Amino acid sequence: MNITLLKTVLRGLRYALLPKLIGQRIVIGSLQSIETDIKAVLGTDLPSDQPLANPESYEGELAKHNFITLTFSVPRTLLTDCPIVDSKTFRELGFVFSTEDKAAMLEGENWSMLDSIAEDVGQNNAIIKLFLEVEPPQTPSPTWRQRLELTIKKIFKVPEVPPATPKRILKLRLEENYFPKTFIVRDACLTNSDAIWLGKRFYL
Repeated sequence: MNITLLKTVLRGLRYALLPKLIGQRIVIGSLQSIETDIKAVLGTDLPSDQPLANPESYEGELAKHNFITLTFSVPRTLLTDCPIVDSKTFRELGFVFSTEDKAAMLEGENWSMLDSIAEDVGQNNAIIKLFLEVEPPQTPSPTWRQRLELTIKKIFKVPEVPPATPKRILKLRLEENYFPKTFIVRDACLTNSDAIWLGKRFYL
């Protein structure tokens, strides 16, 4: 049990949700233009002071999940008004913390995440994290013929023949015509830890 580690995190971890950015729609033209396209839409709401490193590294994440998680370095002065997390926010971020289950956390796997966060807290660098998801395609309304066919199937109980399930192939490269794509900012925050979403999004 490392109570000191937990105290370090709870006394120094800063986090603020950025609702103004959430819901923004951004058209990204290519892997290389990710930063330019995002900043063109978010403007001064994303005061990044360093270029986004190696945008090509996001290809695997996009190919597998159709989302990307981006980390932008911003001026440290922004942390002045960024609050320290309380226990409620700590739990909402996916970290176990309460009188009832504190012991379970102390014996569980959360320590590896807390180690990462504690290291970040010590460095106290300001970052803005964005979680962007590909906008789902619009489903067109059925034509009158499609509605008629559906009605006939219901009346006569015509069984549906399920299509053959193709073998799943793990793709780590994007198709040539993948871009341009419209993305929606699903989550955004200002923090001093790049590991802030490890509990909330364990697959990152």
